[in-house]
Amino acid sequence: MFGGIDLMALLNLHNEPIKEEWLDAHGHLNEAYYLVPFSNAARVLQDHLLAKRSRPGRSKR
Repeated sequence: MFGGIDLMALLNLHNEPIKEEWLDAHGHLNEAYYLVPFSNAARVLQDHLLAKRSRPGRSKR
């Protein structure tokens, strides 16, 4: 909480379960797939920030 605002709820933009095929034989996330959920989440965050920036009434710098 920051100033009464739940920041985690504010930025809850993406939720992606770990897929079974991303796991190795020991149930650990295979290193080849570490960046997949982060990349997907970053794309959603970029889209969100660009959409906020292009809203009417906001000045572009």
